[in-house]
Amino acid sequence: MFERVSPGDRRAVIIGAVILVPSLLYVYAARPIARAISDRRAAAVQQADLLGRENSVLGLSPRFPALRAEAALRLAAELKRTIKSEAAVTANVKLADYVRQIGRAHQLLVTDATEAPGDSLTPGVMLLRLSVHGESDLQGILGFVRGIENGSMHARVASLQIEKARGRTMPNGQGEDPREILTLTATIEAPAVIMTAKGPER
Repeated sequence: MFERVSPGDRRAVIIGAVILVPSLLYVYAARPIARAISDRRAAAVQQADLLGRENSVLGLSPRFPALRAEAALRLAAELKRTIKSEAAVTANVKLADYVRQIGRAHQLLVTDATEAPGDSLTPGVMLLRLSVHGESDLQGILGFVRGIENGSMHARVASLQIEKARGRTMPNGQGEDPREILTLTATIEAPAVIMTAKGPER
């Protein structure tokens, strides 16, 4: 049948086959093979990465006891700076007492320290929040903020607002107080470990 085709049509069919066959080979043979090779290479790289991590862990295994002891010491040191209490209410009272202590150390009068809603970080660990209002000069406020941030207890100033106090009079009632007194409104955050004491079973 192919012999009946004219030479021109035969040439066109041959040219089309020459063009089409490589395309079909690429689509149905070369491309799947290339994709499979790429997937295998990616899997090999991933396995090599996992093997490298496992070897790193195995290399550290002789140091595990020392690392565990070091972590225990760090944890003990951190716990010394954390509020510990049997209830969130008493933990907030301890935080308020600490904040007032820092205020007195820097001549800042804490006029109010109110418990604000906290968060539960993990079972037995809470993030306490305290809304604090106080009065002092600029130096006292700056010292108070540094005292909270760098004090003996884990605590931080989460928000801070400072305004100039108005309408203050001298202690003897004679005229307005000439000192530049500022009011502080701040939110203090601190973690607390809530240790629930379990009594004997009945």
